[in-house]
Amino acid sequence: MSWNRSESVLQGIRGYLLDSPLSILIQRQFRTIVVSKKFFLIVFAFILPLAFQLLYVPAPKAKSTADIKDFFESFYGKYVLNLMSALSGDKVQYGAISGLLFQILVILICSEFLAQEYEEGTISILLVKPVRRSEILFGKLFGFMFFSAILGFITTYGYTALLVWQMQGDVQNYIDVALTSATVCYFVLLLGIFTLATFMLALSAFFSKGLYAALTGILVLFAIEIFVTGIYGPEYSLSYQLGIILEEFVILSNTNLYKGDWLFSLVAIVLLNAFFLLFAMINFFRREFP
Repeated sequence: MSWNRSESVLQGIRGYLLDSPLSILIQRQFRTIVVSKKFFLIVFAFILPLAFQLLYVPAPKAKSTADIKDFFESFYGKYVLNLMSALSGDKVQYGAISGLLFQILVILICSEFLAQEYEEGTISILLVKPVRRSEILFGKLFGFMFFSAILGFITTYGYTALLVWQMQGDVQNYIDVALTSATVCYFVLLLGIFTLATFMLALSAFFSKGLYAALTGILVLFAIEIFVTGIYGPEYSLSYQLGIILEEFVILSNTNLYKGDWLFSLVAIVLLNAFFLLFAMINFFRREFP
């Protein structure tokens, strides 16, 4: 009896995860990204900073655990900040071009979250189905994040395996350090991507055309990186706040570039995401569709 009950519960959970409206919308958004023309560009943008670092960051000469730890933490910390720095506001200079390319591609993909549905008229088809508007919003967002999580996982841990294979010595002495550094930086990277995605979701819900959302997103990106950080300092950029969080858990450099309370930075980023989501929901729920 208990076995049958457990089996029915598992089937119910499986049905919800695979067949619920939210799950179907997530799968739909994931497929949309994979078959889009921007797919290979976003893959290239993920890989480019790591390629730069493999070419220009020398492997540690000493094989002590401390040296290996410093190397991996600095390597992956800079990878995250290169992706999340559009220019050089966070003082990470090389890889800034790849970060600019990456963020523009994220903006272009996410600008079509809802605006594309508006333009093609498919939003009306979705709304006549038993789907809540909140499920449409989160289906778009989670579909993109699912894609980003898979791609980030493959690139981050794939390069970890490559680096460990290239380094000589007893792998067991530093494999745990490598995996820990990669894992911390992986989740911080996802936090940065999630913030960009929620920002563009808000713009996509507000504008009726994807072009307007994309242009506004790029304009805001450059305004923050050039004017805001130039006048008030790099502390007001997303990459700097992510750097504060990373500095708490991994060693980015010997100069402690990122000064601040990591918990305050984390709470500020979470509240910023909540504001973007609320803005998107208000505009999407108030919009009338034929």
